[in-house]
Amino acid sequence: MRVLLLGPYPPPHGGVQSNLVSIHELLRKKAFSSQVINITRSRGTEGDGVFYPKSWFQLLILLLRLRYDIIHLHIGGNVTPRLLALSLVCCLMPRRTAVLTFHSGGYPASKEGRSARPWSLRGFVFRRFDRIIGVNREIVELFHRFGVPEERVRLILPHSLPVALTAQALPERLDGFFRSHRPVLLTVGGLEPE
Repeated sequence: MRVLLLGPYPPPHGGVQSNLVSIHELLRKKAFSSQVINITRSRGTEGDGVFYPKSWFQLLILLLRLRYDIIHLHIGGNVTPRLLALSLVCCLMPRRTAVLTFHSGGYPASKEGRSARPWSLRGFVFRRFDRIIGVNREIVELFHRFGVPEERVRLILPHSLPVALTAQALPERLDGFFRSHRPVLLTVGGLEPE
């Protein structure tokens, strides 16, 4: 199985980025082919199956050139026209299974989320995906309002995947806390502009 992941890839580091890194590393650890295309303006070092295209044209060339069976798009925040167009392009790749993971818990309550209808352009595009993964019940219900059949939408509750930390060592006080407490639940919010 060959998987192509599309989404925000570090830098910077955030929740969706960490999830993408974890999936990429897990697939490779299990001896599957995994490549990543970063879809943000941030840039890192290309290599180890990670690509940072500088334009839409470069992204399209990669989508056509790379070999993969599954294209797995990760998005969060608002569904911009740019992300909606990318979603449609992913679904139009011939002989590929298109999967979407939607990470934004706030979108269903937004003005755009509340206006979800099957006959909208967003509904048309989202129904093209072979599978959609939501990270909470509101997201799953949102895609049902877009007309995506129940059997193609899955709820995956947040869980922990091992993430390699590349930051500096923690301050002694925090390091001591993390060593003396198990499990530790860490949550971060408000990192994306609304």
